[in-house]
Amino acid sequence: MIAKDLKRPAIPPQYIVVMGVSGTGKTTVAVALADLMGWPFQEGDDLHPPSNVEKMRNGHPLNDEDRAPWLELCHDWLAKQVKAGHGAVLTCSSLKRRYREILAKGLPVEFVYLYTTPEVVEQRIKARTGHYMPPTLLPSQFATLEEPATDEPVIVVSGDATPSEILEMLLCYLELHPEGTKCKVEAHMSKSDHGRTAQN
Repeated sequence: MIAKDLKRPAIPPQYIVVMGVSGTGKTTVAVALADLMGWPFQEGDDLHPPSNVEKMRNGHPLNDEDRAPWLELCHDWLAKQVKAGHGAVLTCSSLKRRYREILAKGLPVEFVYLYTTPEVVEQRIKARTGHYMPPTLLPSQFATLEEPATDEPVIVVSGDATPSEILEMLLCYLELHPEGTKCKVEAHMSKSDHGRTAQN
């Protein structure tokens, strides 16, 4: 279990999108953060229309036209959580800057970008079961990926760290750590006007 013993801090709601190519551990991190904070969680892949799922299942990469309605559904889910006035966590690959702009349009969204090498991600995808995206689509995801720039609302974290370490870093950088406790993970962080970068 991840940080099960931490008491949920009383903090203003935050709206987090955990992003990155398939296989970086987005769901594991996002679920842990949402559970700890008591916030709703949405798996972005579950919002894909059936046509997108079938296309990926058959080994064909999605294009911008395919992703457009899916991104709007993800944005709409985030907007409902903002309107409800509580925090929320969404997983979404968010591979292009334009996609991230669609997700964050008019909303106080912050992205958590999990990055790792294609070799590590390929091993993880081959080992997992029950997901419709085959390993053959991984190169297309890396080819599409536009890594977040420093002027975007982003926290960059190495996906090579353990889920517990990643969660610990996020609690520190998002200022969600329980009052009276200290961050256990030593890290370096640089800030721009909107972006934050963390490395284990």
